[in-house]
Amino acid sequence: MCLGHGDQTSFRHELASTLLAVSRFSDAKWKVEAISRTKKLLENDRDPHLSSWLAYRDSSVMRMSGMPRESEYALQTFLRDVALSSPEELDISRRFNAQRGELIISFCENLIRQGELNEAKAELMEWMPLGREASTLETITLRARDTTLGKILRYQGLFREAFGLLEGVLRDSLLDDYFEGTGWYHVLLSGVADLYCELGQPADAEKLLQQELNPMRENRTQNSPTGRRLQVSLAETYLQRSMYAEAASLLTDLQRELSSSGFPDYKAHVNSFHIWVSLARISHRKSEWVEAISCWRHALRVLDRIKLNAGFNAGLVRCSP
Repeated sequence: MCLGHGDQTSFRHELASTLLAVSRFSDAKWKVEAISRTKKLLENDRDPHLSSWLAYRDSSVMRMSGMPRESEYALQTFLRDVALSSPEELDISRRFNAQRGELIISFCENLIRQGELNEAKAELMEWMPLGREASTLETITLRARDTTLGKILRYQGLFREAFGLLEGVLRDSLLDDYFEGTGWYHVLLSGVADLYCELGQPADAEKLLQQELNPMRENRTQNSPTGRRLQVSLAETYLQRSMYAEAASLLTDLQRELSSSGFPDYKAHVNSFHIWVSLARISHRKSEWVEAISCWRHALRVLDRIKLNAGFNAGLVRCSP
């Protein structure tokens, strides 16, 4: 049976939506492949929702792959196309507004990576839901925006302000299955746990993390990218309480898992860096100087791979031994 033009477009849009949804999963190679296939499907397509979704995922995947310029280009290309579109071509709906918010978040993530925290904060605060009550999609984007804002506040050393914001987002989202399925929920959990540690409450951080990690272990999903990030946060709770054996065991297992995984993306390398730094700190506290130096060198090699060997973190690593 032959499909008419309308049916072909509908099928193409459904396939593109599926590819964009699953581009959040698996390894870096698959993410790039899913985005590449979507671009071919949507070539010369003017659908505003799918175009903005593609720009968001393309930008995110490029950033995860350690390609900030390409991430920036994906956003700029979409914004240029929007600027050249007539008002009739744009669907200024709540769905499009939510997608626009995600693009702003992606743009701000690039600013954060460049150390432009105040600029990123200002951009985030520009986005708001349409109308008095946010739609479901706008609510998800609003929580993602506040999660990113909390990260900025933490990087600025405003730990109590960041905790107040993120703890409120977490409390409001506990019964929201839609938000939990986006991937932002685990980012939020990790952020709250890290802030508990910054405020000297590592036991509260462990309780929060174990509540999420226990069912993940039962389902054997604890070694997913977000699961690994939660475990890195868990190791920090052990380290802060001088539970060195527990922290070292968890970190060593995580490093072994990362080393055996194929096609690590930018986030995997960042996790690897945090793992080596934490192992080095454990060795320092135990006065195991040779082992500490070895771990610091491993951490520096990870920064070399993701081209961050000239920044603050690299300087800190070089001074530590």
